[in-house]
Amino acid sequence: MLTLNNLLLTKLTLLVGRKMKQRRRGHILIVSSMVGFSPAPFFAAYSGSKAYALAFSVAVARELKDYGVTVSCLCPGTTRTQFLDTAQTAVESARGITRFVSAYTVTPDVVAAAGYRGLFAGKLIIVPNVFLTIQSVFLRCLPMRWVSGFVHRQARPKATA
Repeated sequence: MLTLNNLLLTKLTLLVGRKMKQRRRGHILIVSSMVGFSPAPFFAAYSGSKAYALAFSVAVARELKDYGVTVSCLCPGTTRTQFLDTAQTAVESARGITRFVSAYTVTPDVVAAAGYRGLFAGKLIIVPNVFLTIQSVFLRCLPMRWVSGFVHRQARPKATA
């Protein structure tokens, strides 16, 4: 997962970014996640990899802007796909995070349309809807330890009686 989300993302972006820089035009859409704004206990490596994708996108966007290359970062929330079904949710701690993040979901077509519109509008960070935009503002303003503590309390496995 870290190889895909970070190493390959970096290599591909730098490869195509270099060619676009030479042409002095182009668009790059990097997919992060809402969890990139906050450390997520029980999904620590995933949330860390998405935080990297977000920070990397913002930095590369600044590097390439003067060359006519737009870099946008799409940060969807939980999307109605098979992702959570395959993300080791048989593990008790993962079931807690699955319940927590599944409270509000969007469809893949909403995410894709937001990414497309945002990329060609030149937006740096793209969040698919108003609810998630408000959530992302709070996540960026609150101390990380508060956010991770909240996520931990909501997602931790419930004690059995």
